[in-house]
Amino acid sequence: MQDRTEKRRINLPKGGLLEVQLTPEMLGRIRTHFGLLPGDVIHDDHVRMFVWNAVNNAVDKAEREVSNGSGRETNC
Repeated sequence: MQDRTEKRRINLPKGGLLEVQLTPEMLGRIRTHFGLLPGDVIHDDHVRMFVWNAVNNAVDKAEREVSNGSGRETNC
């Protein structure tokens, strides 16, 4: 079976590099999120903003759960 992932190395605005493997499913979610049509190009900025938004939402949700007492404590 052929690997259909796309590897991108994206330069970040404040320095650093985001390396990401894009599956067809993730590319579809990015298209939906930004309202892109099947023929539209998904630029590095689309990927960067999508990943930032997903991580930011996950952190916000975790912080809300902890502040509401519903988060689980872990030993690190």
